Amino acid sequence: MTLTDAARRIDAVERFIWLNARLIDRYRFDCLFRDGDAGRLIAALRPYQNPDGGFGNALEGDFRGPTSQATTADFALRMMDDVGRSDRDIVIPFYDWLTTVTSEDGGVPMVLPTVEGYPRASWWENPTPPGLNPTATLAAYLWRYDIDHPWRDPATAFAWRAFDDIPNRIAAGEWPVQIAYDVRTAVQFLDAVPDRDRAEKTCAEVGKILKDHDVIAFDPTQPGDISLPLDFAPTADSITRSWFTDDVIEANLDVFAAAQDEDGGWQVTWDVWNPSSLAEWRGWFTIERMKILRSYGRI
Repeated sequence: MTLTDAARRIDAVERFIWLNARLIDRYRFDCLFRDGDAGRLIAALRPYQNPDGGFGNALEGDFRGPTSQATTADFALRMMDDVGRSDRDIVIPFYDWLTTVTSEDGGVPMVLPTVEGYPRASWWENPTPPGLNPTATLAAYLWRYDIDHPWRDPATAFAWRAFDDIPNRIAAGEWPVQIAYDVRTAVQFLDAVPDRDRAEKTCAEVGKILKDHDVIAFDPTQPGDISLPLDFAPTADSITRSWFTDDVIEANLDVFAAAQDEDGGWQVTWDVWNPSSLAEWRGWFTIERMKILRSYGRI
């Protein structure tokens, strides 16, 4: 792609974002692709944080309620990570709250009982057991920014055990889509955790298991709720990039780039349950696709 083509793609996305996305995603795009002020993004994020320290208020588009959820907080931390921020007045109160909803073995449920009474997607079922998602992603943020919080080490131990348990989940016949989502979100843990030998070993073992059991969809044109190579390796320097050949990555990048709609955005690849959620998710998802294309040199 030439510089001119890249600029046109970014311009098209910017128009889409301004026409469709939430304020916080407009700021996120501006920071990532227009050298915008990260402080404005952080200021827009603060109203989503509750007095208890957690995050709610429909920041994650599939739960339309105010109550704090660990999964919602994962989105807040991803936004902060996009702009390289770890503001302690946001982060520490969140992890303090997180200790109040963490199981004795260090894990955090994807969905807490406080979702009851509010609109939500069918997959936001209550209750859910503590799991790799979101425990590993929340631990990853602390390792990436070298924040020593009491929650971190027990959660890290839980995440390692959860990775080790993936073969048992597959053998038990668990839905591959759920396993794929868990691993996709947890990849950043393997990138951030300081025990690099264990991370490399776990990465190799998990990659082989997922490929052997067809959890990864190698055909990017395959319909349905699928997980593609670039979903597992969203950055060119990710530890999971080693799972895929250059040909596989390039073929997926071609499909990703070609999937940009005439309106400048990308369509989400999962079921839509609520019109307002669709608009919000398209804004988020479009920026995520752009981040992948840029990481691999397509922008």
